[in-house]
Amino acid sequence: MSDLRLKLAEMFFRLGEYILKTSRSDSKASLRIAELEFTVRTTEKLHENEIFFVGQLIKLSEEDLLRFPGLGRKSVRELEDFLSYHGLTLRKEETNV
Repeated sequence: MSDLRLKLAEMFFRLGEYILKTSRSDSKASLRIAELEFTVRTTEKLHENEIFFVGQLIKLSEEDLLRFPGLGRKSVRELEDFLSYHGLTLRKEETNV
C-alpha cells in the first residue's frame, strides 16, 4: 500500500510541476507588448503589424520580423533579449538541407 501512495504522490508532484510550468508560459504569452519596456520604434512597428501580445511574437521567426518595414536587426535583438530573459524564443526557421 505504501508503494502505491508513493507512486501517487510522485505522479501528483509531476502533474503540479507541469501545471506550474504551463501556467507560467501562458501568463508570459498574454503579456501586452504596449506594457513592456521596448523602445518606442519597436513597439510601434509591432503594433503596425498587428502584434499586440508576446504570444503572437513567439510564433514569428527572426526572418518574419525582419520583413516588417522599419524593423531592423537592432529591434529584433531587443526582442530576442527580452524573450531569452523570460525563457522564451522566437520560432526557429526551418531549413531544408
